[in-house]
Amino acid sequence: MSFAGPFRIALALGLIVTISPKVLIASVAPSSPLGPPDVLPIVSEFLSRQGFHTDNGRVRRWPYVEASANDCTMRVVELAWNGWNRDVLAVVAPLASHQYFAYQGTLYESYPYVRAAIMSLFDRVRARVGRLLPQRPVLGIAASEACPVHSMPWGDIVVS
Repeated sequence: MSFAGPFRIALALGLIVTISPKVLIASVAPSSPLGPPDVLPIVSEFLSRQGFHTDNGRVRRWPYVEASANDCTMRVVELAWNGWNRDVLAVVAPLASHQYFAYQGTLYESYPYVRAAIMSLFDRVRARVGRLLPQRPVLGIAASEACPVHSMPWGDIVVS
């Protein structure tokens, strides 16, 4: 009694059942060969519209946008949706008096783990079925006391 024939048939059917939906979704969903665009130029433009003088910088391997106006100085860095690099803010601006996290137009005192993780999962599902929505990155903001961080429209930063 040989099981090679039925095994091969079951293997072939299993591959067809599992691979065909993936191929179908990949052929329907739009793809971007460049990946997600860089957020920091969009942040720099946003801060310029708010009346700040902006400059780009880098500490170790972490790029940031530095903005200043009158007595206000701030540094803004893009952070990962799952928060693995949230401590980068302390590296980029170790002497900042206040640290905030902006996500989807809301300013947080601590990293918005749950909200960012849930929205990232929803975004992945939407992308799989071809419904791409503008991305709203998680931003780390290190600012001096004179900065009007709470009154700024952080929801205007949208990556399309």
